Amino acid sequence: MKFKKILSLSVVTSLLLTSGCTLETSREIQADVVDSTEGQEIEGLKDGGYYVKHDSKLYKVSDPNKTFETGNVVNSPDSERIIYFTDKKVDGEYTNEDWDKIPTLYEGDSLIYYYTDVLSETYNFERFEDVGYTIGIYNLNETVSGRYSFELESDYINDSDANKVSVLPTESAIIDKVSQKELRKGNISNYGTIIGLKQDKLYPFEIYAGTVLNKINIKADTRILGSMQVYESNDYEFLSSNIVKVNIPEWFNSGYYMINGLGLFRYVVGSSYDESTNFNVPNEEGDGIIEESTEEMEFESTEMTDYENTGTNENEEQYEKLEIEDDETAEFEIKSDGDKRVTIISSEVQGDGDGGVPDIAATITDKNNNVYEMKPQEGKLMVEIPGAIKGNYKISFTERNNREIQYKIEDIKANENVDIPDTEIK
Repeated sequence: MKFKKILSLSVVTSLLLTSGCTLETSREIQADVVDSTEGQEIEGLKDGGYYVKHDSKLYKVSDPNKTFETGNVVNSPDSERIIYFTDKKVDGEYTNEDWDKIPTLYEGDSLIYYYTDVLSETYNFERFEDVGYTIGIYNLNETVSGRYSFELESDYINDSDANKVSVLPTESAIIDKVSQKELRKGNISNYGTIIGLKQDKLYPFEIYAGTVLNKINIKADTRILGSMQVYESNDYEFLSSNIVKVNIPEWFNSGYYMINGLGLFRYVVGSSYDESTNFNVPNEEGDGIIEESTEEMEFESTEMTDYENTGTNENEEQYEKLEIEDDETAEFEIKSDGDKRVTIISSEVQGDGDGGVPDIAATITDKNNNVYEMKPQEGKLMVEIPGAIKGNYKISFTERNNREIQYKIEDIKANENVDIPDTEIK
């Protein structure tokens, strides 16, 4: 028997339940094994439990650490609802068991529910955005000066490296700088966390308790998921003699979903996923989408333990590869208005042992056909573009010698004193 009604949803897909079930808590961690046949009662299920059925096995949805109570649901996205996963160092390597316990539901799999009390026919799907890795501080609030503060009693994760802030004597503190760069709106997510950090890298922070500066190195050891979209569905069907299958709308994109506030699963459109899979593409048939943050910059990490010795050495991870066409041109995007500096570096020519740019020449052209000549400086090519307008720019190489090119774009702050050649506009 099948019941179908979607609230604020339209089309759903029916997934066939294949025969045979084995009970597991995750793809990696096995629990009791249960033999069953389709249409017969499945034993060993926890009352009120949701399970992902993949092939002949059942995987219980995970209940990770979060800022809200298990079973609590909302009707619209809430930026204060986050799920967090903190890495632990085991035998010299960082691991995250809680992340590994998230079961994956592929197209063709089933979401199963077992309950022995009065059945509610409403199923709440709360989708979470994968914000990525950050330090274990959340709920950062913008102050009147544009800086960001947090509460010492509630806004850090005790099991993370950010618990170093617990020694601060005030009720709240202000984070002013990360890696000697000002922390401002462009690097704060919709969930009050810092973006632009790399997994398990160490960053020097300048944190003020009152007017007293505290220099603290904090590791980006926590992965954050934030409330993104919410849907309610009544589309389910009875299977065997003691379970139901909750149908997944066919227009759901790959993402992280919590069912009725009780458990999290990873939904994948298709039969596989990898590091390039985008789990944050919004579902088009839904309201309450939280817009992505803009103007993010990347902070430099340090492996030092003494803040005073960290410095701000060049970090090659800031550079992106430039895809060069056959006519020796390429396009890149400047994502915000303002004074910009464009820098390029190159790979070494095979056999010459030199990764610099002495044999490379390039110009940049904006949409108004202004041409900026790049000049060599300390083994790089650089140019400043005053008053750059966001949009696409073209870079043309007159010499390249088959080198692979990487580039980065930086904001030029007022009164900044940087020793690079003057910009030349043709």
